[in-house]
Amino acid sequence: MADNFVQNIYEKLFGQSAKSITVLDGPLERSESYIKAFEQWKSSAKAEEILQGISNVFWNVRNDIAYSAGLFSYSSPQANGFYFNTKLGISEPGFSFLLDTFRDRTLEIGYSLYTSDTKYTEVPSGIQRIDRHYLKPASGTANGGVNDQKYGNVLFELFYLNEEAQYLKCMVSVYSDRKFAEALPFEHFAEALFKNH
Repeated sequence: MADNFVQNIYEKLFGQSAKSITVLDGPLERSESYIKAFEQWKSSAKAEEILQGISNVFWNVRNDIAYSAGLFSYSSPQANGFYFNTKLGISEPGFSFLLDTFRDRTLEIGYSLYTSDTKYTEVPSGIQRIDRHYLKPASGTANGGVNDQKYGNVLFELFYLNEEAQYLKCMVSVYSDRKFAEALPFEHFAEALFKNH
């Protein structure tokens, strides 16, 4: 009853639903202890095993070989991507380490980090947190003097609910404008994310 009263007042004052309210946002910051643990994890057998496991499921789903309740793939002319959830057996800190591993691997293939941030939003089931890395192609021109978009703009988002990791999403959006060269195949981008180092 009290919740309905507050929501009604909120809607009268602001003209929108109070069901989803951003309560805090800012830059995504990592502690020294996190960075140290991440560096150790990156070169571990466990990291390689997790990446290989995700890669196997991704290619099976992407190529319609098998269905997985833990990973979903998306493909359209404007955007390509995937997301995977806890049904793949990944838990924290594996999700946040994967988020940062994907960022680093994207930087290695000629991208620049545009922004890294975190946002907390109040939702009906509690507090949702989204940690995000957004990357753009480093400036350059392709043959013909048009802008090289590489694979397109890259967004990685890690979703939490009440501080428990839920899923990690990768979305690559392409420019269809004539000022940009045609985007490279998304499958090549996925190979760069999952490759053995």
